[in-house]
Amino acid sequence: MLCRQCGSNLQEGTTFCPDCGAKQDVAAPNYQQYAQPQYQQPSYQQQVMNQANVPSNGSVSFGAAIKLYFTNYANFKGRATRSEFWWAYLFTFLATFVLAFIPVIGWLAMLALIVPNLAIMVRRLHDTGKPWPYILLSLVPFAGGIIMIVFCCQDSVGDNQWGRGPVRVYR
Repeated sequence: MLCRQCGSNLQEGTTFCPDCGAKQDVAAPNYQQYAQPQYQQPSYQQQVMNQANVPSNGSVSFGAAIKLYFTNYANFKGRATRSEFWWAYLFTFLATFVLAFIPVIGWLAMLALIVPNLAIMVRRLHDTGKPWPYILLSLVPFAGGIIMIVFCCQDSVGDNQWGRGPVRVYR
């Protein structure tokens, strides 16, 4: 038997709901047949992607990518699509270039953007199917940077241990 007010499960013959306190009719009909289907709560990453209006194929606009960049400021879990990563990289490059002409503000901006840059790089590696220690390759002089650019340019792999892959729409 279900509560008429809150819908919680009740034992047969219960007069008051223990959850909401609503009085129950002893001969009340069973509302189990009218119960709403249970839906799975979307994950945090899906909620953020939905808030930023990200299409199902994972391609994001400049504004949506910047919103995701700052929303996931220190999120090292999940995935970042190729367009999300490169739009954020462009934003970071332009912001540091403009702010570099202001001595103190430029240094503070570069320091403030270290954590989100590392986070989006790790999420981008996850999207290509690689674990976070691959980011240490960027410490290798010359070749490390080239290797990281190649990794970041790779296409997204399907579903993996870091989440679902973007749905591809082919025309």
